[in-house]
Amino acid sequence: MKNIRRGTFETNSSSTHSITICTEDEYTKWEKGELYFDRWSDKFITKEEYDEKIAELKESFEDQHRDCVWADEEDKQDALKEWLNEDKQYYSYEEYWDEIEHETYEERYTTPKGEKIIAFGYYGNDY
Repeated sequence: MKNIRRGTFETNSSSTHSITICTEDEYTKWEKGELYFDRWSDKFITKEEYDEKIAELKESFEDQHRDCVWADEEDKQDALKEWLNEDKQYYSYEEYWDEIEHETYEERYTTPKGEKIIAFGYYGNDY
């Protein structure tokens, strides 16, 4: 084992975990499709922001695959879908719970000041 930070025990464990905490209002908007979850930054974005980000990703795909020869339009669309899902970043409520490759959880809490918050995330092994 290599000492990287003094007073910290670190391993090369393959386990993974995530926790996101949000207000009940944000969570409800996510459930209704008004927000998307940005898994890389653990924050919500609006549907408009999501549409803009997807448009940018599609434009990037077009730029990077400009010289590709496709069998047909369906072949190109399949490649685009695969490319967008390869390192998926943005999730609707349904996608998050259906597509995350680990165990998921959701817990609801009310703070001592009466704020309703929700903690959700995933955990498991990254084999």
